[in-house]
Amino acid sequence: MPTLATPFAQLDLIRQPEMANEPLQAFDAADEYLLAHLHEQGLGPDSRVLLLNDGFGALACSLAAHCRVTSSGDSHLGHLALQKNLARNGLAADRVTFVPASATAEGPFDWVLVRVPKTLALLEEQLIRLHGQLVPGARVIAGAMIKHLPRAAGDLLEQYIGPVQASLAVKKARLLTATPEARPAPVSPYPTRYQLDKPAIELLNHANVFCREGLDIGTRAFLPHLPKSLVPQRVADLGCGNGVLAIAFGFWLWFGFGFTGGWLHVKTMLVTFLIVYHALTFIGSHRHEFRITSTTIFRPSFHTIRKVGNPLLSDDAFQLLFEWRTFLPSYGNLCLNLIA
Repeated sequence: MPTLATPFAQLDLIRQPEMANEPLQAFDAADEYLLAHLHEQGLGPDSRVLLLNDGFGALACSLAAHCRVTSSGDSHLGHLALQKNLARNGLAADRVTFVPASATAEGPFDWVLVRVPKTLALLEEQLIRLHGQLVPGARVIAGAMIKHLPRAAGDLLEQYIGPVQASLAVKKARLLTATPEARPAPVSPYPTRYQLDKPAIELLNHANVFCREGLDIGTRAFLPHLPKSLVPQRVADLGCGNGVLAIAFGFWLWFGFGFTGGWLHVKTMLVTFLIVYHALTFIGSHRHEFRITSTTIFRPSFHTIRKVGNPLLSDDAFQLLFEWRTFLPSYGNLCLNLIA
């Protein structure tokens, strides 16, 4: 794998989940640009730096030995990669404080380095939470590859932080530097809510939840075809989003058909922290925690960035299905929803 060489460190980094013959590296030119710019500006050992959406930990591992680093993001895989990459490069785990996106990182911070996420609602929520967490004279710098940098990202920085200055492009990456201004505390529009008719439930959706403003077409098509069984069983909803399939399945068994005997255990799985917790769902992120599962509901993601070889499934979705086979017994069911 390529080595990340910056003025701060030379690092051997890996992605998560680990794959044989991985075609992608764990950092990009936007990471390099952010680090080079930070080095030019000067970084003291007592500086408090907040990193948002640091992919696989390239920024955190680079800065861990040079300042006080807090990293915050919505990816469990990103957090796992950060832990592995710190250990891989001989850095103590306590050199970086990790805060999931479901919580607010406590400042005050001198620097905020932002990798612009694909979901701008997540960026908006993160910028809102920066209010009151910056020291006077703090600097907020967002970086992204130009092809993944929408104009709306700069608009959000200007709306919630202050005037924005765009840099020249370097290796197809660009930085947006926002100068903080004193402003009234913003009110977050998240979480959002919407109602379903069948089952009659209200769904709560945080900023990074897929289709947070309404039911997507794939899930809508899947709902009438959920498995209809009264046998007590363990159910896993992979790539659960806001958990609507797992919740609907539980409602159907418990209330639609009066299922009161035996047991029903529903687990939902997703790799992000901003998930709504409902009475009939349990969030699980570690596959080794599961025992044998008799029914698996899978609505694969088509909005992931990485899609290298499979024409129907993203590589991440295919990998999840491949590994999940361990937990599906010979008598089990896999309910797969593919929308072309």
